[in-house]
Amino acid sequence: MTTYISILRGINVGGKKLIKMDALRTMLESLNFKNIRTYVQSGNVIFTIENTDVKELAVKISNLIEKEFQFVVIYFASNAVYLYLPNGYSETKLNNNFLEKKLKVVATTRNWKTTKELLKIATQ
Repeated sequence: MTTYISILRGINVGGKKLIKMDALRTMLESLNFKNIRTYVQSGNVIFTIENTDVKELAVKISNLIEKEFQFVVIYFASNAVYLYLPNGYSETKLNNNFLEKKLKVVATTRNWKTTKELLKIATQ
């Protein structure tokens, strides 16, 4: 079994694209994911499944969310931008909107605390 971390974009932000984490866990169980855990209410999911293609997993998750919750969650490959922001994310102009606009991509962001917690959960 391989452990995966899914970071969904735009879930439960600003009162839009609402998914309760227990409903998300139940939905992912239907894909035979195991050891499903969520972290905070913003679409961070850790799970295990037999080693499989990451792109295939992303498509399955995206398609099932669209079917179950009637909105599209865009999936994308393993590209990443890491920012060091000593004054905090709220003080920077290098926010998610800026990155999407300048790089012409769909993006999602997580702070270092969340990233470390996801890794901690995944390695337990």
